[in-house]
Amino acid sequence: MAAIGTIRKQSGLLIVLIGMAMVLFLLGDFFSQGTNFLTGESQDVGVIGGDAISLQDFEIRVQESIDQQYGAEGANEEARKTLRTRVWQQMIMERTLEPEYNQLGLSVSADELLDNVKNIQPGSILYQYFTDPQSGQVIEQFRDPQTGGLNSARVLQAIQNLINSENARDWLPIENAIKQDVLQSKYISLLSKGLIISGVEADQIFEERQRVVSVSYVVKEYSAIDDSEIDVTEADYQSYFNEHSEEARFAVEEEARTVRIVEFAVNATEEDIEEIRLELDDLREDFANDSNDTAFVAENSETPVEGAIVYVPVDIVDPVIRDSVVNGEVGEVHGPYLSLGRYFLTKLLDTKATPDSVKASHILLTTEEGDTAGIELAKAKLDSIKTVAQRSRNFADLATEFSEDFGSAQKGGDLDWFTKGRMVPEFEAASFDGKVGDMPIVVSQFGVHLIYITEQTEAKMNYLLANVDRTIEPSKSTSDEMYKGASKFSIEHNTMDKFTTAEGVDVKAPSTIIFSDEGLRGYTNSSDIKRWIFEASAGDISSPFENGNRFLVLALEDISEKGKMTLESAKGLIEQDVMNALKAERILSELADVTSLDDAASKFESQLQKIETLSFADGAMSGGLGRETEFIGTIFSTESGFISKPVVGNRGVFVARVDNIIDAPAERDLTTVKREESANMSSRVNGQFFKALQDEYGVEDNRARFY
Repeated sequence: MAAIGTIRKQSGLLIVLIGMAMVLFLLGDFFSQGTNFLTGESQDVGVIGGDAISLQDFEIRVQESIDQQYGAEGANEEARKTLRTRVWQQMIMERTLEPEYNQLGLSVSADELLDNVKNIQPGSILYQYFTDPQSGQVIEQFRDPQTGGLNSARVLQAIQNLINSENARDWLPIENAIKQDVLQSKYISLLSKGLIISGVEADQIFEERQRVVSVSYVVKEYSAIDDSEIDVTEADYQSYFNEHSEEARFAVEEEARTVRIVEFAVNATEEDIEEIRLELDDLREDFANDSNDTAFVAENSETPVEGAIVYVPVDIVDPVIRDSVVNGEVGEVHGPYLSLGRYFLTKLLDTKATPDSVKASHILLTTEEGDTAGIELAKAKLDSIKTVAQRSRNFADLATEFSEDFGSAQKGGDLDWFTKGRMVPEFEAASFDGKVGDMPIVVSQFGVHLIYITEQTEAKMNYLLANVDRTIEPSKSTSDEMYKGASKFSIEHNTMDKFTTAEGVDVKAPSTIIFSDEGLRGYTNSSDIKRWIFEASAGDISSPFENGNRFLVLALEDISEKGKMTLESAKGLIEQDVMNALKAERILSELADVTSLDDAASKFESQLQKIETLSFADGAMSGGLGRETEFIGTIFSTESGFISKPVVGNRGVFVARVDNIIDAPAERDLTTVKREESANMSSRVNGQFFKALQDEYGVEDNRARFY
């Protein structure tokens, strides 16, 4: 009580302090210029070309993309991840490619845009848009019967219809994509034309291709020596790494960390499973007597009503209750029964004969939700279209002209075959309850549809089942017990050595995560785990993390800062290389007194092999030995009739003799060489220019700190 009295006496001071703290908090972002005022941490998701991209600006762009693509419905987290990546790539292109376009004066005129629409090339953006992704074929409605390609006139008409409709904004992203494609093609073309093969270079390439040797050789492959015969020490690893550490494979473009993981699975016990069964058993009588099945399912089932109350054919009814459902009465409740890791109560509500699948077309007029007047106008317009369709039977042309579902309008409104559960409820009910030839008009969340039922499978008996389900999962007490076990392990194995040598658990192989990864590979929703990994120090052991039905304890084994791998990080990459290097030393020691190829073959216990024609440009050897550049380089620096020095290759140690050399022709036409090498360079430009631009402008991606 005395403490409370003291606080009361100091209340004036307390109010002042709280007020100051709130002011500092509110003004924090203003003063910090992209830095969190309280933590000092940057609030930038990245830097492109020296320009910082704030989290706020990035989120605004992402939200604009969500609004454009998903509208009022919004996007789930998976879709947001995809859009964040797309927006980030767009921002990189804006800040790297667009300055290049402007500097070079590149643009796309209205005539060029129209020309691209009229003369659509296979593989182009627009060609892909009018191609069925399932079959890879041009959509029939837009196919030219003569060529099998796109009919430009039909495409142009469809685009004009879209531009003149209320959904004209849907054309803008397509138009922009075409422009970007054209600009990029122009840019790559300029880069490619700037790369010229000189006569000297072409002559050298011709020489490397046409000068050939015949060679005899023997090889002792590393696999001929058992790994158990070689003792690899830490000094061997260090020596190899010191010699090769500047190689590109050891470069670390962003910080990477290596962890070891122990999993503690949390599984439901026999008692947990029985408790779930009894819980459903207690609901059985109430379910049977309740007249409002929808409300009962909504209140008691884990699965939402839309998926819990469904018509299904007999072969979809669970085998455990199939006979009792088929022979039972409407209103009867079956279960509880176990199926696919869940307990179910199932009530038979109705039976009726319906098709399994329906093929239909539709014309959609979009309306705003709750716009009664707009819905009535759409109904009236579709009723007029229906009259024309019934008279002319030309539904496809009407759909192409009037439908605001642009995707299906391209195919004459055709939605192809669909089963139950694929369409919104109103659309599904009209399609499956109607008969072939019917043209019902229905309202859904998307607007007003005129449906044309074109085909149906044979009607079969379907059963309307209402399901109340429970997932088999561990109880809280079971989970708490496993957490205690994981915590005890974490406390008792609090060093790297204790962790990796722990008995009775499975210590996973090292797993590496880089800073830009969304989480730990193989573990969903692991952003909290990633945060710990990048805040911990090498050798730290974590407290348990909950991840699905398991707890994870992690040990941070190694940290590779941006720049170059540490030896510890590189060990997995170089383990076999170090082993082969030690085997090569042993093999070389056996060759100390070898003076002929036959001596080498005897030492190797290997057969003499021969390559009749080998050029410097080949790179790879015959006989399945693969790429052996050291061997080929040595051969072409050895005179005819002489034995090479021993060559340490990728697969083994070689000794060779050059039997004959055929020089390249003195008369040479370099036209083909220049053309082929120019094509090769153009191909490399196409694959590498964007990465080169990012390196030139400088791109720092810090999105992983926020997502």
